[in-house]
Amino acid sequence: MSGDAGADAALRWGVPDWRDAAAYPGSATTLVEWWWQFTRRHPDYRALWLDAAPRQAAFVEENKPQLVEMAHLTKVPVDWYLERQRDTPPLDKGLRARFRINFILNPTKSFASDDLLPYFQNDSVYEISLPSSRSFTASIEDMSGRALISFNLKKPLDRQLKDAKWLLEGQRQWLGLPKVVRRPRTASWALFLRALDARELAEATFGEMTAGFWPGQGKPEQAARDTYERACELRNYFPL
Repeated sequence: MSGDAGADAALRWGVPDWRDAAAYPGSATTLVEWWWQFTRRHPDYRALWLDAAPRQAAFVEENKPQLVEMAHLTKVPVDWYLERQRDTPPLDKGLRARFRINFILNPTKSFASDDLLPYFQNDSVYEISLPSSRSFTASIEDMSGRALISFNLKKPLDRQLKDAKWLLEGQRQWLGLPKVVRRPRTASWALFLRALDARELAEATFGEMTAGFWPGQGKPEQAARDTYERACELRNYFPL
């Protein structure tokens, strides 16, 4: 893809030109904000938005009087409220666990943590109790990679913690999730975002990406390929 076409694609999805490293998120970015940056670059998520956005815009237009009244009742700016309604089509319940969110937030926009947190998906699918202790229950969100465990503080914690670790390790393996680093290192994540934008929007070759990421360093094309693959893995299994 030509440079102009790649720039147009980046502009359409609200992301920087992949060649401009300074335009990408920095060290002050929160984990939730990193999650959004990777999620909004997921091709399946973008497809959901392209499908839902026209219907949501029509819904807002058809129900504008009621929505304006709701804005007045809740004492928020009307224009802001209408835009937020357009930007948040409902997400089918079967897909909420996959993307960990209840609405299809507009992927052309960067949202701050305070704007993202209210939309997180936290519905439990089922509960299980370990017969060995019956001290706590665990609510597992099917295929989402999230689990909530309720401990009984009136009983010894050692056995409960041991059982919880056993349960969570088994659940992680059953879901086929890679082992997650306890404290994610975000130093390379901006580069990962650049790799996603370069490869998927600008359709840059790995040679072009290598030259853009590490100019004059003589790195092989495989370095860019590895970076892109790691970016895809992080996008698909974000540690949040």
